[in-house]
Amino acid sequence: MKNSFPQRTCIGCRNKFNQSDLLRISLWNDKLTLDKTGKTNGRGVYLCKNNECLEAAIKKKAFNRGFKRNLSKDDMDTLERDIKSDINDKEGVTHKDGKDSEIQGKSSITNSNAKNSDKVYKYLGFAARARKLSVGATATEQAIKKSKAKLVIIGKEVGENSKAKLRPLCEKNNLKLIIYGSCEALSKATGREDKGIFAVEDENLAKAIIETIEKEKEEY
Repeated sequence: MKNSFPQRTCIGCRNKFNQSDLLRISLWNDKLTLDKTGKTNGRGVYLCKNNECLEAAIKKKAFNRGFKRNLSKDDMDTLERDIKSDINDKEGVTHKDGKDSEIQGKSSITNSNAKNSDKVYKYLGFAARARKLSVGATATEQAIKKSKAKLVIIGKEVGENSKAKLRPLCEKNNLKLIIYGSCEALSKATGREDKGIFAVEDENLAKAIIETIEKEKEEY
């Protein structure tokens, strides 16, 4: 089925997502602007709403290529500050004074572990928006059988029968299966309600998720 939503490419990770899921940066009359309305005049480029893609875009000088000109350091510094402020406001990132932190006071999780967990959920969100994620037991099973799946993730509350059914399939296809997070958190990250079984179909995202979870285990 053809996607009815306009697609745009993030200049940081180079993956395509729905335009509404990305930030738009515009250049009009030599003024570089974070376009929060999506309607500002001028040439525009798009960026995922996370600091990782912002840093990648800056490192690769993707803004210069996107706007086909060398942008001044002052303009880039201002843009970087505006984008980070917008991203952090949306994500509820911990402020320097320690207020409004979603992870403050949770003694069982270190700041580093929480950051890694956030990355896992972000990567799953990327996969969902890129239509590289099979959701639910049946779709996941089909993705494995068709050799589309690169990684299977199952929420901790999922029943043992479902896990037992998928384990031999994953083993047969030399596919990693990871029990991770709550079904609620996984559903929220992927925009799917009451789901706890997922197959990631993008090799790079699967690799990034596995590496992040392994790092989280080492630091915990």
